[in-house]
Amino acid sequence: MSLTVAMALWGLQFVANHELLEVLTATEIVVVRFIAVVAAVGAILLFVPRLRPRLDRRDVVILVFAGLLSVPGSQLLLATGQNYLAPAMAGLVVATQPAVTAAMSALVLRERVSPRAVVGMVLALVGAAVVIVFATGGGTALTVRNPWGAALVFLAQVSFAGYTVLTKAVQGRMNPLTLTFAGLLFGAVWLVPLAPGALAGIGALEGLRWLWFIQLVVGGTLIPYIVWNLALGVLPANEVGSYTFLVPLFGVAWSWTILREDLSLIGLAGGALIVLGVVLTQARGRRAAVEPTLADVGSPPAA
Repeated sequence: MSLTVAMALWGLQFVANHELLEVLTATEIVVVRFIAVVAAVGAILLFVPRLRPRLDRRDVVILVFAGLLSVPGSQLLLATGQNYLAPAMAGLVVATQPAVTAAMSALVLRERVSPRAVVGMVLALVGAAVVIVFATGGGTALTVRNPWGAALVFLAQVSFAGYTVLTKAVQGRMNPLTLTFAGLLFGAVWLVPLAPGALAGIGALEGLRWLWFIQLVVGGTLIPYIVWNLALGVLPANEVGSYTFLVPLFGVAWSWTILREDLSLIGLAGGALIVLGVVLTQARGRRAAVEPTLADVGSPPAA
């Protein structure tokens, strides 16, 4: 139940980004969001000492680059891409993340890839291309038609897959929640040069938009990441990873319910290819009686 709620909150943040893009730039949204996230994580680490990271020099180097991929590389690209792709369609493209992670794990870490998984990766990529090319600019009045801009949402998934692969070097030696918090903190450091200009945007937040901002910080970052990592400690990795399939479904549901988004049929068809592809990609982990790989586990969606 907790994982389902976490996926629902993740799916809602596409709508939150869309609403905030009316008054803030993508840079302002991400910078202000992560200032609040850093404050919250700092408070948690202050009162829960066992979660404080103990890092050697190698860990620091890895987390510096992992943070670059997970926050500026992922979050800025995603928020910018939502200028060109409506919330529901953005959620469908984000669903490619497990397939992209599987492909990168095979290329970089030489993890085994079954023929079924290869087919799944291809289907997911084709589905993403369909959404990006044919569904850009539709859905809401604020969305501008630009396939190259919409492609930024997919590039955000590539960046986050790089983060997932890179942090495997420190997995197993660090509490999963500690690793998540460390990644958020190191990622936020890369935003410091952007902070002075971005902070001026806070004045544009008023009324309901403050609630959307709180949703991004609490409901779109802290609660889902904590629930995700706690679940990995008590459930099989494949079972936890399979919950990512709910994110695009919730994204579509929230977009239609709140924004009355005009859903693109060809975009939904592309989304169906994405979901089918990801199912095929992750099915290999459930069939084989071996230790799950990164691709089997999946990662929190880069949303």
